[in-house]
Amino acid sequence: MRLNRILYLIATLLCIISCDYRTASKTRFERTTNIELSDSITVIEDIFQESGPDYGLSYKVSLTKNECLILIDEVQKSPDWEQEGSEFEFYKTIDGIIYNITFSSKECIITYYEDMV
Repeated sequence: MRLNRILYLIATLLCIISCDYRTASKTRFERTTNIELSDSITVIEDIFQESGPDYGLSYKVSLTKNECLILIDEVQKSPDWEQEGSEFEFYKTIDGIIYNITFSSKECIITYYEDMV
């Protein structure tokens, strides 16, 4: 009886550990930049790759023209974003995680990369 409980506990823990409980890419973007994205964005790419303790995340979204104009206003006010022509770039390293984000105001596309090194 006791062995069955121990085996059940081990099996349950293995199931929990094997599930993907990572934070959604949209949430990661919003938390990193303090900019909220609407639910009407179009996700072009959302790739998460794990390699032991390191990982890489690539997240690319398309915005509507109205959302694009709002985002241009927000990034221009933020000291974290740098503008070069019609492109805006956000680059930071926090606790060993590299955040590299580009926003093309012409194409209304955000490209978000997050790498742990």
